[in-house]
Amino acid sequence: MKKAFIYVGHANWGKSFALKQITNGSSRKKTAQINDKWVWVRKMSNDDDSAGLLAFSKTIQSKWYENFILAYCPNHEHDQGAMDILNTLQESCELYFFIQEIKFSDPSQSIPETEIAYLRKVGTVKILSGHNPDTVRSEQFLSFIKQHIAINQ
Repeated sequence: MKKAFIYVGHANWGKSFALKQITNGSSRKKTAQINDKWVWVRKMSNDDDSAGLLAFSKTIQSKWYENFILAYCPNHEHDQGAMDILNTLQESCELYFFIQEIKFSDPSQSIPETEIAYLRKVGTVKILSGHNPDTVRSEQFLSFIKQHIAINQ
């Protein structure tokens, strides 16, 4: 089964900045090599383009890539599109969630436990605590991916 490594945070939390580090600082580059495996990287999340992420999720099964990195906003209670994206991803992928617990620019904002609890039901979860710059968040996310990318592939 394919694997989706999902960087989780709310709107304007710096998800795309962290993912950009994975593609050597490029906004346009869409692939990266991790543990000798090619990974498709989609930096735009559902809080930027919900319909686009849903459409992309529907094409994963037909793509030759086995591993995907996505940005995701877990606003499940208020956005049916977010649920549709997760449901679609579950059809073709094992889900691995890397949760940025607090907003980089405003540490008083955090991901609600209800959203984290739901993600635990549908996939593997790692939570990054603390106020971290995008380079640290990216390094921690890459470490999480490296732990899981080669398992059963």
